[in-house]
Amino acid sequence: MARKIDTTIHQCFHDAPSVAGIAVLFAGTQQCPPGHSFQGRRDHFVLHYVVEGSGRIAIEGQRERLHRGDAFFIFPEQKNRYQASHADPWRYHWVGFTGTQAENLLASIRVTPGNQVIAQPYRAEMDTLFDNLARTLCGRRQGFEVSVIAQLLSILSSLFHGVNDQPGGSVAHTDHVERALGFIASHYHQHITVAGIAAHLGLHRSYFSELFHRATGSTVQDYLVTYRMERAKELLTHTGDSVSEIANSVGYVNYFSFLKGFKAATGSTPSEYRERFLIRTDRLLDGATPA
Repeated sequence: MARKIDTTIHQCFHDAPSVAGIAVLFAGTQQCPPGHSFQGRRDHFVLHYVVEGSGRIAIEGQRERLHRGDAFFIFPEQKNRYQASHADPWRYHWVGFTGTQAENLLASIRVTPGNQVIAQPYRAEMDTLFDNLARTLCGRRQGFEVSVIAQLLSILSSLFHGVNDQPGGSVAHTDHVERALGFIASHYHQHITVAGIAAHLGLHRSYFSELFHRATGSTVQDYLVTYRMERAKELLTHTGDSVSEIANSVGYVNYFSFLKGFKAATGSTPSEYRERFLIRTDRLLDGATPA
């Protein structure tokens, strides 16, 4: 005799105004019956987290099969349909929220329309975070409005960092590399490291290095050195700054490290490079053809 599955929906609601631009509207959990589905639109945001089993989603043309540990977001007014597997129906948590800052909040963790599925291995801490949020919402003790918002933020943060720990995660990361390039361009003159850049982006160093190399074909360290040396060339040929001053200007605290790095990159010392440029400039001014 087949075991009877408890498919009861456990859910609590809230209708208070938002705090700091965010409001949690409801939270719940359910073991879905085989083939259980929903189709329609929402006028708020909804996040689902799959605890067990599997199912399929179709959101504005994005179709995916989800499994234990995966999460998906629904944006307001999006046409959506999701259905539990017939053979292995999912059990999931959900939380609905709204507010003037909700979309900006999701964008900050790289969740945008069309990029709203997070694929990652199951983590028990996520199960606990959703349980705690639902329990707080149902308890409605004094100050719970702020508590559930804090718990929602913890869930979003944990999802984001969880997918960054997994090279196979489905949230797009091309913008991480773009941010890294922008960070280097703004801070190359300071003492920055690969680990420091990764920390600034909220990524593990090894994963960030892999991501950067895949996108640029260069290691982070090689790119940083090349960027600094290109800037040093500009300063050597367009200013009268001393070599020591230029070394400081492009982020080298150790003068001799700069000399070694510059010669490795160009085949000449900074002084030799500057002298060659000045000679070439003189020839051009005299009307001679450059060598």
